[in-house]
Amino acid sequence: MARFTIEYDETFTVRAPAEMTRTYFGDLDRIAENLEEVERVEKVDPETMRVRMEPLRRGPVTFHGEYQSRYFSPAPDRLQWEPNGTGNIQMRGQARFTPRGAKETSVEFHQSIEAEIEMNWLLSTVATPIVNFEMQRRIRRYLERARRALESGAGK
Repeated sequence: MARFTIEYDETFTVRAPAEMTRTYFGDLDRIAENLEEVERVEKVDPETMRVRMEPLRRGPVTFHGEYQSRYFSPAPDRLQWEPNGTGNIQMRGQARFTPRGAKETSVEFHQSIEAEIEMNWLLSTVATPIVNFEMQRRIRRYLERARRALESGAGK
C-alpha cells in the first residue's frame, strides 16, 4: 500500500456576498452538485457526506477513491472539513471568507489529502506526480464549478 499526500492552496475572489459564499461552500447538496468524476454521493447526516469516486485508471494502476468528511463552521467567516469515517482517502481543510465590499468575497482555500493506493513501492515512486496532478486537477475543477454556479445565482 502506497500513501500519497497532496496539499492544495488557492486564494480567489467570488462575485457574491461573504455570508452567501460561506453558506454555499458549506452546503452538502451544493458540494455534491459541483463534484465531478463521482459514482455516488451520500449524505450521512446534516454535516457529513460519503463520496465514492469514479475509478482513476493510469497505466497499470486503478484507484477507486472513497472518503467521508464532516463540514462545519467554527467561526462565522470559516468553513472546515475533516475525515469522519472510513475510506482510502482522508481529506481535511478549511476556507476563510473575507468580504471585499458588499458583493465580493475573497476565499482562502486550503485542502490536504492523504490517499492510500494499492501498489508496490517501486511503482509508487513513478505514480507520485500522476496522483498529485490528478488530485489537484479535481480540486481545481471543483472550485471552478462552485465559483461559476455561485456567481450565476445558484447560491440564492
